[in-house]
Amino acid sequence: MLKLVNQRKVKENWETYKEQIKTAMVSTDGGLAYFDGDTKKVLKGIYSRLMNPFHHYMHLWIDDDN
Repeated sequence: MLKLVNQRKVKENWETYKEQIKTAMVSTDGGLAYFDGDTKKVLKGIYSRLMNPFHHYMHLWIDDDN
């Protein structure tokens, strides 16, 4: 089941989510070309959007089978 992650959980588990996002970036054909190979900058942008309470266009969903 997919579950929307709230900001508190994003902050608490960012290191785990960050690694999964990096894996998703490189598993897509041409994904790194889209991000220009600068994953740190991209991840910082993703994190800042997820933590911004006024940004309603980016969400983090996880597969939660618990």
